[in-house]
Amino acid sequence: MLRAGVTFVLGVLIGTAALGAQDRDRDRAPCSNDPQAVAVLRGRLLTDDSTLFLRRGVYLSPEAHGPRCRAHVDSTGAFEFRGLLPGTYTLTMGSAGIEPIAPIPVRISGERTSVVTILIRAADDLAACMSSSRCAAVLVRPTPIELGGDDDVALKALGFRLALALSLRSWAPGETPVVCVPQPMVEVLGTVYQDVVSDRECARPVSEADPLALRSHLKHTPTGRDAIELRVTYIRRGEAGDASLGVAYHVASLWGAGFECTVRKRAGEWIPRRCVLTVVS
Repeated sequence: MLRAGVTFVLGVLIGTAALGAQDRDRDRAPCSNDPQAVAVLRGRLLTDDSTLFLRRGVYLSPEAHGPRCRAHVDSTGAFEFRGLLPGTYTLTMGSAGIEPIAPIPVRISGERTSVVTILIRAADDLAACMSSSRCAAVLVRPTPIELGGDDDVALKALGFRLALALSLRSWAPGETPVVCVPQPMVEVLGTVYQDVVSDRECARPVSEADPLALRSHLKHTPTGRDAIELRVTYIRRGEAGDASLGVAYHVASLWGAGFECTVRKRAGEWIPRRCVLTVVS
């Protein structure tokens, strides 16, 4: 039961405070237009992983009949619901990139501000990927391409394979879009996926409704097929044979995802260890 002070409930820190006039003046869309709905729920997501993607949707559903209300978590992990009536609610959130969180019961009472702090942990997207045979085949299958012994090239090649493997989970069964990569990586990825082309062959169609091609789906220009673009955004070498790779995939300018993957060198070969979602659009 929610009460003054703070308490831990299932890993969630909950507390209450008096609602001040400044709170009512903030320009936030209320969950209800009822004039008696003046309570507020403020929250924050906390994590010990600085790479974890925090921006996501959170949802508040009343136990009694009523519409679900949505708030957006900002880059600091903060979110807020305004215009709440007294009662019992259930708080849920988007699960992209985090370990599953059970629905959180929250009690709202009177003209008060309730505060909830949720401790979240990054999910290992690589582990989830490897549980899929389609995804795992991209990483497990060896490449017969000779990379010339260049360690940087080997790391970049692994980064593109990780981006391809992680992107496969977003495709419907049987869906096989064209994969667009820089020309030097076409032959490398072509050993693990059949439809790999140079990114010079891919473009986003421009239209009157979308003159900047921000929302149009990437296409393989010669065939008109849907396409996906893979990127390696950075390579950071650590100590003791470790490295971090920034990998991403995009199907449109405003539709894609990015990950940070940690890898370790063993017996002269780079082995992926973990991938965490860092951005999604």
